[in-house]
Amino acid sequence: MVTGTWLKLNLFFGSISVISVFLGLFFLLKDIDSGHSGHASAAPALILMFIQKPVGSILWLLMLLCVYLVFLFSGKYVIAKLINRIVHDKSETIIIPILDKIISGTKTLQPGVVRKGIDAAVVRMQLSKQLKSEGGGHKLINRIIHFALKRIALDDVDFADPALKLDVVIKNKIMQFLKDSSDPDKTSLWCILGFQCLALLFIYFFPY
Repeated sequence: MVTGTWLKLNLFFGSISVISVFLGLFFLLKDIDSGHSGHASAAPALILMFIQKPVGSILWLLMLLCVYLVFLFSGKYVIAKLINRIVHDKSETIIIPILDKIISGTKTLQPGVVRKGIDAAVVRMQLSKQLKSEGGGHKLINRIIHFALKRIALDDVDFADPALKLDVVIKNKIMQFLKDSSDPDKTSLWCILGFQCLALLFIYFFPY
C-alpha cells in the first residue's frame, strides 16, 4: 500500500513537474537568437538564455528545484499516511498499552519536587528511558512515540499543581500530537504544481 501510494503520487505530481521543466526550457530556448545559438552547444545556449531572458531563466531554475521538492514532499506524505494508519489502527491495541507502561514511571515525579524549568526535561528523559525498556520490540511504533515525546509541548503544564495527573496529561498530549501531525496533506504538492504552472505561463507569454 505504501509503495503503491508513493508510485501514484510520483507518477502524477512527478510527471507533471518534470514535463513542465522540459516545456519551460523549450519555451526559453526557442526564441533565443538563432544567429548566436543555432549551432552552439548546450552550455553557450544556456548562457544566452540567462542573458536574454533572466527572469524566465530564474523561474525555470526554481521549477527545476520544484522537481526535487515534489519527490521530497511525496515521501513525507507517504510517511504521514503510514503513521496516520498506525495511529488509527493500532492505537488501542499497541500504542496506548505502550504509553501506559512508559507513562506509569512519571508517577514517581511528584509535582513541586524540582523547578518548573527543569521538570519538562526530567519528564522527557524519564519517558525516553522507559520507552527503551518497555517498548515491547515494536521498533517503528517506538520511533513514532519517541518522535512525539520530543515534540509535545509541556510549557503549559503547571507542575506545581498538587492535583496534576501528569500521566493523564502526557498521554493525552502524545495521542493528540500523533493524530494532528500524522494527518496526510497534499497541499504542499498542489502549491508546488501551481507555482510551476504559473512560472510556465510567464515563460511562454513574456520575453523576459
